[in-house]
Amino acid sequence: MLTNDMFWDIIQSDADKITQECEDYFSYLAIRKEIRDSKESIYALAKKFNLNWGTVKRWKFSESLEDCSFRPHKLNTTLTSEQEDLICFERKQFKKTIDEIYLTMEDKIPNFYPKKVYRCLKRHGLGILPQEFILA
Repeated sequence: MLTNDMFWDIIQSDADKITQECEDYFSYLAIRKEIRDSKESIYALAKKFNLNWGTVKRWKFSESLEDCSFRPHKLNTTLTSEQEDLICFERKQFKKTIDEIYLTMEDKIPNFYPKKVYRCLKRHGLGILPQEFILA
């Protein structure tokens, strides 16, 4: 049985963890700012902060203190725009699931598999069927 004191101890420990994560994040930003503004060599900074020299080099010459996304901005796709429009039409008009769309289109599109359907729908914001389509 969870007592009231135990409950508040759990809440306090979670709050302490979140506070520590925030402190770590801001000290991390301070280190990145110090590295970027420093006149010391990359090797000296790497030794000083116990970091890999490649990381220090990347941080020293970066424009922003925040981490950048490593995800490609434009994902490659083998579907044509007409094929993507057809998949989206099937989803919006007939409210089909990914498997139903796949079974409908597999003979029309070469090298077609369900993951391509999901990726296409996700790109167009239809990865999860909106409530307005379900209720209509």
